Amino acid sequence: MDEFPGKLRKVTYVIAKHCHTSTSHIKQLEGVISDSHIVSFENALASEEEARDIEANFQELVTATGNSRRGVSAGLKRSGNGNYHNRRTNAILRYKKPVILLERMEQQKKEELESLFEFCDDYDQERLKYLGGQCSEAMDILWTKAENMKTLTAERDINMGENAVRCPYIAMNLYPELREKEELTYLVLIGAAHTPEVEIQKNEWDFQIECQVLELEEDSPSYSYLGEVYSAVVMEGASKSDCQDDMGRNLLHFAVQVAHTKLPLMPSKPSENDKDLLEAVGFYLVENMGAGNANELSGRLAGRQTSEKRGIILDYFIENGVTFPETLNQCRKYVRNRER
Repeated sequence: MDEFPGKLRKVTYVIAKHCHTSTSHIKQLEGVISDSHIVSFENALASEEEARDIEANFQELVTATGNSRRGVSAGLKRSGNGNYHNRRTNAILRYKKPVILLERMEQQKKEELESLFEFCDDYDQERLKYLGGQCSEAMDILWTKAENMKTLTAERDINMGENAVRCPYIAMNLYPELREKEELTYLVLIGAAHTPEVEIQKNEWDFQIECQVLELEEDSPSYSYLGEVYSAVVMEGASKSDCQDDMGRNLLHFAVQVAHTKLPLMPSKPSENDKDLLEAVGFYLVENMGAGNANELSGRLAGRQTSEKRGIILDYFIENGVTFPETLNQCRKYVRNRER
């Protein structure tokens, strides 16, 4: 253990469950970041070495940037891409908070879990099966992914819980000013599906602990039926039969995207906002369909040439009363009306 004989009597772990793509959530959490002594954020399947590299990078940034806007900007460029990551890093650097990651695992365990992670992220498998007329096989792949995601989430939570015992000592070793603290507040920025607080409380401790859970509500809809399935399985223990329709809608949602390429809708170089808009439209177009529709459409696609499939998909949706918006402005109006 990275132990230092300081004055530590108590650690309060603040588990902030939020959408880790939401910049508004980071804005809401800035006060919590400011009040914390140590910050951890999600870094899926990080090894011990990778965690220490990230921590050393932040230690350098905290020391080098100070409070100057120019320094913080330089730090952002070095520490990741994306608005969410930039705002999170910005807040950590502004308040000069030590970063010590709870997620840090042995290399063997990391490699064991990475294969599951890669399988969950490979979307071509079920899509190719579905477009080839093999709906049942595509649904089996989706279900296996959901089960794997449940395993991954549980293993990562166990890892974070186990590491919570020694991470305050790692922090005290790297940041000597913490050694004088009798009480520390440890902020853990984590996705909503995780429950590290359960694992944290299973440990034996040399100091008193308290877990506080903050749950931030989603500030925008999630246009992912696969996400719905993952949430149901990981958070609620749903069965395969419970998830049949959402898995079907996920495959139909993909089919909508394929069909949209037959319409004069997307510009030649679509922006990320354009792509998000198409995701939203597809999500709502299939909301009243289910596994039966997915199976029926997949059956029509079996044995057909690739060049025929976009038209077959489009015809199927039109037969079922679905009206495709034909311009981006129509897409915006459609989504706004659905979200009211």
